[in-house]
Amino acid sequence: MTGLAAMLFREARLRATNATFIFWDVIYPLAYLLVFGVGMSSALGGNFAGMGAGYSDFFLAGVLGMASFGIA
Repeated sequence: MTGLAAMLFREARLRATNATFIFWDVIYPLAYLLVFGVGMSSALGGNFAGMGAGYSDFFLAGVLGMASFGIA
């Protein structure tokens, strides 16, 4: 087993057995999306000028990226 695979296996085993990590890995990104995504979207109002996408569309991509790397 390579060093990277061993480290990933250790982190996966730690996160799967500790309920706190499961809570933070799931709920924390959703809280970011709810508070900042919905809140800022309603504060900015509607779509960006000349674009068919709103703020929450861009914010969702950022939250998913942060959650996938574990920094949210």
